[in-house]
Amino acid sequence: MLTPLQKLLLELRTTDHSKTNSAFKQLIIHYLSTEPYYKDLYREVLPYAEWHKKYGKFLKLPPSKDTSIDLVAVTEDYEYHAVQCKNFHNHHKILPTDISDFLTSADEDYFTHKIIVATTDY
Repeated sequence: MLTPLQKLLLELRTTDHSKTNSAFKQLIIHYLSTEPYYKDLYREVLPYAEWHKKYGKFLKLPPSKDTSIDLVAVTEDYEYHAVQCKNFHNHHKILPTDISDFLTSADEDYFTHKIIVATTDY
């Protein structure tokens, strides 16, 4: 029997790919913003483009470009945690090619942590 989360993820996987990615990112924003541990840790969780617009000038970042970073979680102490969301089928094995662009993009001094959220059993 599928759990409610498994049902939701299955439903997301059967819809349009771009809608699936957007909905999954929104789910992760909601989770990181409401789950008690993360709610206390993070002051906000933003899509990368919004984070860049809000904090880019302060951090003296170059103009925003397309990166593999989906979200940035901002801690209460203004640390920045890069987040990549991967809505894989549960039997997908994560390969280096699945995450290498993210790890390269997030390899900046201003990102103190890298988080990969993946829906796989591996």
